[in-house]
Amino acid sequence: MKSSIISTIVLALAASVELAEGCAQYQRCRCQMADGSPNNNVTTLACEARRQADHDGYDGADGPHSTAFLTTTDSQNTTWCNGGRNGKRFFNPDNCLFRDACTQLGATGSDSWCEGKLE
Repeated sequence: MKSSIISTIVLALAASVELAEGCAQYQRCRCQMADGSPNNNVTTLACEARRQADHDGYDGADGPHSTAFLTTTDSQNTTWCNGGRNGKRFFNPDNCLFRDACTQLGATGSDSWCEGKLE
């Protein structure tokens, strides 16, 4: 019994560390509403905002030949914001920055939904 309580505490602590360090880059992200449904309009706006944003002192992901932060729609009619490149530099959605953009633009979900975590 005592070891199962300790195991539970260790797992809870590990999960909280993962949440605290939860910002990462992903292949694609989408904005969500409070009920978990995707918000395609806000995803499109957030993707454009991230494309126009300053990225660590670089001019950003926008450019005539850039493939970064462009949206696609999947077979379930869900809009995704995708990573890509502008010249030689790669730009991928950061889940924390994307979540902030989603919230500022009207998504009511507590987090964005991202897939394809990059190491």
